[in-house]
Amino acid sequence: MARPTSWPQRGEWHRAVAISAILIASAMIQGICDVLATSGVGERGVVWMWAVDAAIALVGIGALARGVDSVDRRRLGITLLCVFAACYLFVWHRTLHSATPAFWWGALGVVDTLQSNLVVLLAWALARDLFNELEAMRLFGLLGGVAYAGTLAGTGLAGFVARRTFFGMAATDLLLPFCAVLALVTAFGIAWFAPPHHQQKPPEPEPDAPLTLHGVLDGHTLRYLWEEPTLRWLSALQVGNSASWTMMSLAVLFALRSAGSDNADLQQAYSHVRIMGPLAHAMVQAALSGWLLRRLGYGRLFLLTPFVLLFNLMLLGVAPVLAAAWAVSLLIQFAFGAEGAAAHALLVRTPAHMRGRVGTFVMGTLPQIGYLGGCGLLFATRWFTDLLGWSESNAMRFTIAVGVLTAAVNVSAGQRLRRAFAAKAEAA
Repeated sequence: MARPTSWPQRGEWHRAVAISAILIASAMIQGICDVLATSGVGERGVVWMWAVDAAIALVGIGALARGVDSVDRRRLGITLLCVFAACYLFVWHRTLHSATPAFWWGALGVVDTLQSNLVVLLAWALARDLFNELEAMRLFGLLGGVAYAGTLAGTGLAGFVARRTFFGMAATDLLLPFCAVLALVTAFGIAWFAPPHHQQKPPEPEPDAPLTLHGVLDGHTLRYLWEEPTLRWLSALQVGNSASWTMMSLAVLFALRSAGSDNADLQQAYSHVRIMGPLAHAMVQAALSGWLLRRLGYGRLFLLTPFVLLFNLMLLGVAPVLAAAWAVSLLIQFAFGAEGAAAHALLVRTPAHMRGRVGTFVMGTLPQIGYLGGCGLLFATRWFTDLLGWSESNAMRFTIAVGVLTAAVNVSAGQRLRRAFAAKAEAA
């Protein structure tokens, strides 16, 4: 038997290209909007934007998860992209004519979070329908890695036009109409290229399992998640990694802001960091994730991200400067690139009648809960340091110290997940 490769084989190209196109376009839009929104609200407003993003994303992901197993996913994707295109045009109009553009940049961050979560989750749900687990282990790393070409293009474009004009108009002002056009083109691509898929209806809820969580999972599905140790600890890691990442991201923005003077400087610096990170993510996910998964197994691979987050926060605590911001942004994307496809491949094992809901909950809802938790910790540390009258730099170091403790707890959860996989292997 030929050794598995991470390249599409005969009969897989059509499916792989269709999913890749959706992911690339969504990532490009997300890269542009992330740079615009973050630089538009600035470092002090960004935590509020993150918190509102996560809260609204929870509602949107919950609505998606309710019907993801019983709707026409292609039609839903087309509808979502058309709605997002209209939102980009509306926000574009308001940022040009409103007296409070920072508010509308924050609104763009909310729309961006919804787009990047809902469209991507829908694309991966469709991918899990179209590929079996063996195909997923080979190809999902490549699909995820190729998608980061969109992030590179989007963030690179946002940084490139930061101080440029086009026919007498600031080039930055033309980015949102471009995002609207790209969303519409992607919607057309889904309608034209995405192959048919099996539409799975969920079973009727069991009478002894009336419990629901976030309106997404019935009691039977919740019990499945809890009773499967690997998924239970993977869920804990999703929450913990997101909380630690949120605290690390604010420290990175503090370092970038310290090196610049205005929003255009922050837009350029943030876009440069965002380009470097996804490039590492794409290289690892496309070229190495399948090999790492076969060599290390799920347990050791999922332990990588908690350790990298812990190291990154410690590095930023010692040296919250521009060089450290670049270093930690690169390292975390290496870790995300290694484990991202592995999580999607693992969820292929979920029974078909609950696969969409479980995947959306674990990969969508739980990270947003982690982001909200991280924002809550950031608000608490800001309140505490303001109460004591600490300087901004000392307040940031205290925030990072709290982040280090959070990351250390998350490493412990990663160890539990590794032991759960080891016990499962021994039982087999």
